[in-house]
Amino acid sequence: MILKKTILAIKFIFFLNLLFSQGLKINNPIIIKNRHTLEKYLPYVHNQIKNECLAYSLTTCRTILYARDNDIKDINEISYESFSPHYSYIIFKRETNDTIDEFMKEDYNAINEFGFYKIKNLEFPNYYPFTNNHIHSFPDLNVLKKDALKYKFSKIDSINMSDPNKEKIIKHYLCKDNPAVVGFSTWPDNLYPISKSWNEVINNDNIDTKTNFDTAGGHAVVLIGYDDTINGGSFLILNSWGNDFGNNGKMWVSYNNFFKEEINIHFVFSNQTLDSLIDNHSKEINEIKGLNPQRQDLIPFDWSVKLPILKKLGHYKGDTLNDGKRNAKGEFISLNNITYSGNWKNDVPQGSGNLIIDTNFVYSVDWKNQFNSNEISQIGTWNYSNGGKSVGAFKNNLLIGFGTQYNKSGKIVYRGEWKNGKINGYGIKYYKSGEKEYEGEWKNDKMNGSGTYYYFESGEKYIGLFKDNLFDGNGIRYYKSGEKKYEGEWKNDKMNGAGIFYYEPGGKYIGAFKDDLFNGNGIRYYKSGEKEYEGEWKNDKMNGSGTYYRESGEKYIGAFKDDLFNGNGISYYKSGEKEYEGEWENSKMNGNGIFYYESGEKYIGAFKDGLFNGNGISYSKSGEKEYEGEWKNDEMNGQGIFYIHGKKHYEGEWLNGKKHGKGIEYYENGSIYRSGVFKNGEFVK
Repeated sequence: MILKKTILAIKFIFFLNLLFSQGLKINNPIIIKNRHTLEKYLPYVHNQIKNECLAYSLTTCRTILYARDNDIKDINEISYESFSPHYSYIIFKRETNDTIDEFMKEDYNAINEFGFYKIKNLEFPNYYPFTNNHIHSFPDLNVLKKDALKYKFSKIDSINMSDPNKEKIIKHYLCKDNPAVVGFSTWPDNLYPISKSWNEVINNDNIDTKTNFDTAGGHAVVLIGYDDTINGGSFLILNSWGNDFGNNGKMWVSYNNFFKEEINIHFVFSNQTLDSLIDNHSKEINEIKGLNPQRQDLIPFDWSVKLPILKKLGHYKGDTLNDGKRNAKGEFISLNNITYSGNWKNDVPQGSGNLIIDTNFVYSVDWKNQFNSNEISQIGTWNYSNGGKSVGAFKNNLLIGFGTQYNKSGKIVYRGEWKNGKINGYGIKYYKSGEKEYEGEWKNDKMNGSGTYYYFESGEKYIGLFKDNLFDGNGIRYYKSGEKKYEGEWKNDKMNGAGIFYYEPGGKYIGAFKDDLFNGNGIRYYKSGEKEYEGEWKNDKMNGSGTYYRESGEKYIGAFKDDLFNGNGISYYKSGEKEYEGEWENSKMNGNGIFYYESGEKYIGAFKDGLFNGNGISYSKSGEKEYEGEWKNDEMNGQGIFYIHGKKHYEGEWLNGKKHGKGIEYYENGSIYRSGVFKNGEFVK
């Protein structure tokens, strides 16, 4: 049987191989187990419609990554959160070409460019099968793009099939719970439907799939695991042909048969969820916090001590030459109580030893010709024209090793490691007041690596990563009180990326940042720990779609602009029942909408500044009309009809909720009772 379903994938698959020709490598090796699968993250298996194998494979991968990132392992919940292959298929077909039968080079770019949309939000049952007319009769899918873009793949990369380590690389990424799309250039036409394994069919039926391209098209499936004990080692694939294929849609393929096929493998990656990102950042930052600010190799040693005094004055105990010169090993205590214990040669320190400044500080040194007349390096002082100075070890007139820099007032500016005249390694920079400004790693005179920065005026501090004097990478900023202020990603000295901002009185924000402001998706919490707002932000304000929760229990779901309800939205009572559904402006009901009373009545009509204004209809609890007509400031004003038990009772003019002006009253049977002029609810004439 020729599989018409499978023709689509092949051109796209080999386009991907060209696009990512370098292939994946293993950057951070992990322990590769003898078995690992992603079955715990799978949704229910479905049967593709027409030529959707690639769309199914990609959206299934996206579903797996979503379940992984959010730690969802219940198949019902995963299926509820799964992504729509039909959205991806239609977006792809509409944005690339009008044909259904083959992929163009732009196909993958088009699919990922428009993101992935969840099945629970939208499906297209009325448009099966997907003919050209049906595809182009869909509503504008760009309106869905905003939500779909949140779920784009962050990266897609291929396996270099000529890499001798390809099997190990594949297992590496599967062990990290990354799925892959596998494209087969040919597919055995008798592998569907079947309950046997791939191994049995290939080996027993002697099918050479490479010669069957005319009778079996290309096909895309999902790679979801491996087991070294099955058939001498096998990969697990997931198909899109329903539960009749293999074992509930899955099939084991031996490594041997798998690599015999003309295939391409592309692993897909996602940006993790906010919560999982923050969890990871917390772990990394805890490692940063574990940094010991008093590293043992950074000795607060006063380099102004003239070390050559060791050579002349003091008490020596140890080995000497015949002429009395200190040689080999010995201990020397100078008159200023500085002790050197170590190696000597011809009466000067040479080689390794310990320089003991006092009982608290021991400096390990490695001397080499420091005191010879033809000095290669020396301990000394370098005086600057501005009055400052550097004291330490010099080589070719450049500071090396540990040293201290002073300003013209004699106060320490920096103390720590140097290399070739520049601050390199670990060290401490000080404010003029003598307080620490920075303590940590340096490179080429700039803060680079991990460290702690202290704010002089505010008393706050930052512990984290630096790049060229700027906060860059993961880090934590603290209030003066010692409580966290921000924990997360930084770029160019500003909060950029995913993070947590803590308000000092209490409450916090978890989400995306750009240039120190809330930008992107995020959640803000009350001091109590309950959610205040969950949704989109722009420039520190609620902008876009989101949900606002009142501490009293009510909530609003809808559109926001600059922290206000603007656009379409729904407000809810504490009970969870709807309060209002419709248009908003400046956090008030403005435009058309429906207001629901908790008692069961409702109003459908126009609103202005939170009140009934314009034309509208009020309904009783039983659903019968009570009033239909004009309103002003929540009261019946203008022309309108009043009903009793669904029957017309009065039709005419109203003022401030009362009959006022010309009108007609009716009997229950619909005949006229009286007509004339009313005033303040009373009939006048």
